Amino acid sequence: MISGGDSEGRAPLKTSIKVAAVFAVLLALCIAAVPRDSAVTKAQRAWVKAHPECAVCGLKRIHLYRCEGHHINPYHLRPDLATCPTNFVTLCRAHHWLVGHGGRSWSYENTNVLATIHAVRVAAGVERDRP
Repeated sequence: MISGGDSEGRAPLKTSIKVAAVFAVLLALCIAAVPRDSAVTKAQRAWVKAHPECAVCGLKRIHLYRCEGHHINPYHLRPDLATCPTNFVTLCRAHHWLVGHGGRSWSYENTNVLATIHAVRVAAGVERDRP
């Protein structure tokens, strides 16, 4: 039993609040550790505005379901291409997660995103395989 806790071994409320507060601070620090330049965000938005269809499924950006600009060459590997218009591909939110980040984690970057898009489109019968 935890000192000051109840008979079922739960921590006292004050300890739980302190743990939650520490967790919130750590989460805020992790989010702050990944800087996102406003120029990059503006470039992504401009790309999606000019190319509103998902490269995988063709879904267009609509009010409730957004499409996003994904870096072909990951931002952390090629920061020099971070705002380059030829370094973006438009993906709907679902395909951004599955194709752009492998369905694993938002921190995982698919470094072969164009080939993955092509493979998914071939498997779906939307596109023919290249010779």
